[in-house]
Amino acid sequence: MLTSRYISSRIIDIVKEDPSLTIKVLQAMVKELTGGFNRSYDKTWLEKEIAIASIFGDWDESYQKLPRYLTAVQQYDLGTEFKINTVPSVTSGTVIFDQVFWAFAPAIEGFQHYCLVICIDGTFLTGKYRGVMLIALSQDAENQIFPIAFAIVERETKESWGWFLDCLRCYVTKHARLCLISNRHHAS
Repeated sequence: MLTSRYISSRIIDIVKEDPSLTIKVLQAMVKELTGGFNRSYDKTWLEKEIAIASIFGDWDESYQKLPRYLTAVQQYDLGTEFKINTVPSVTSGTVIFDQVFWAFAPAIEGFQHYCLVICIDGTFLTGKYRGVMLIALSQDAENQIFPIAFAIVERETKESWGWFLDCLRCYVTKHARLCLISNRHHAS
């Protein structure tokens, strides 16, 4: 029987090598691996999700591990900063992830020696949970990109950008004269 678990075990190495493979490409590979059996788009998508969960872990578990991971990074890389915001859940004793900000110690330290110009932008996340990753970066003396800080928020809004910039000011730089470059996103 060509169960989804069986197919996912057959494609796990392929997905591990290139997690960005499209479902259409995987369908063709599965057809070749199974001697010509066609798999529907939905089944192939499910099998890729099972393979990704086997490789990288479950989406829900990953979000649950985020505070522990960032705390560990902060303990072993002194100077790393992060802030996680949550909202209360209807389930007693649990909270819902809202947004997270983080900046690694080497980036914070390095930026202190840079020109006070920061470029900010956001990019959409794909996967089970949608959202936007906000990024602050600068350039070094050789015009190489120097990432400074990151955040994951639900949407690009005035509030989420304001929160990100507040965190940047609080944890990364307190310089009063800072130049921000952005794409002037019309946050709703």
